[in-house]
Amino acid sequence: LGPVKFASGSDWIGIRLTGSSIGLGKNDGSVKGTVYFNAGKDAKTGNRIENNGMFVRKVNVRKRENLNKVDLMRLKRELEVDPVTDVISGGGAESSSSSDATNAAAAAGQGSAA
Repeated sequence: LGPVKFASGSDWIGIRLTGSSIGLGKNDGSVKGTVYFNAGKDAKTGNRIENNGMFVRKVNVRKRENLNKVDLMRLKRELEVDPVTDVISGGGAESSSSSDATNAAAAAGQGSAA
């Protein structure tokens, strides 16, 4: 959650798509050469997955109440293999814990927020 260089406002959330939504986003966690978060890597090649991320305003995100146990376990496993990371203003990377990312993903529906 925070400001981005491509639009005004400080309420942008980077969403990493998961499950059946993989590959249906608008970016790979980067916009115009600035990397904001890890939107996931292809398990076979290790390359960033194109179109696996998107940015939304905080007002458009709500907590998903109906995440079943199977979906929650799948999401936790996916995040353990390829954790969500975000790039902070100083240019360094900071890792999110799996539980934080899982909670954020539950809030975003079929995606993981960074």
